[in-house]
Amino acid sequence: MQLEKFLQTKLGASLEMLLFFAVAMSTFQLGIIIPILIVLAIGSLKIRKLKYSDIGFIKTDFKLKRILLGVAIAFFYFAMFHFLIDPFLSKSVNGNLPAVFDIKGNIQKLIIWLIVTWTIAAFGEEIIFRGYLINRLTNLIGESFPAKIMLVVLSGLAFGFVHYYQGIHGIISAGLIGMLQAIIYLINQKKLEVPIIAHGAYDSICFVNLFFC
Repeated sequence: MQLEKFLQTKLGASLEMLLFFAVAMSTFQLGIIIPILIVLAIGSLKIRKLKYSDIGFIKTDFKLKRILLGVAIAFFYFAMFHFLIDPFLSKSVNGNLPAVFDIKGNIQKLIIWLIVTWTIAAFGEEIIFRGYLINRLTNLIGESFPAKIMLVVLSGLAFGFVHYYQGIHGIISAGLIGMLQAIIYLINQKKLEVPIIAHGAYDSICFVNLFFC
């Protein structure tokens, strides 16, 4: 059986997802995990002869109204996590940002992280964890309402564990963000422009906050 046909089967999709979650929930360094997941996601799309537009990445969708919506969602995320969720989690679980995120007053580090934010994080992670992962899970469990709940939870779980280097706090916080992003992706008819802008803008706000605070 050709690899393309095999990956179209339930067994092929199941094995692919087992590999994805094994890597995402491993204890490898983030610099190893993300490249492996990128290769897995892009490789799967290429083998199955799918285009990025098939998972919701369409350049012409990045219109001003959609960009502003993404930015508004990012500010909502920041307010919710900065003032409510993160303070609550800090009282309950351990978790500290690695020293690499110590960028206070360092404009060079801020610029570097903003570049990483809008490339690897905003575009890369949204294509992987929303565009690719949710659609691949859909191949297995369908699109009923209970299935969509599972899609949100599973995609959030994978996204959360990728941030294990930030401790339990980071896993929970990122997991919640991942689930919210999954909901937005599904509500937005599986289009990626709003989740990408929201992700990039939210991370940018967080890094600017770290720079000044």
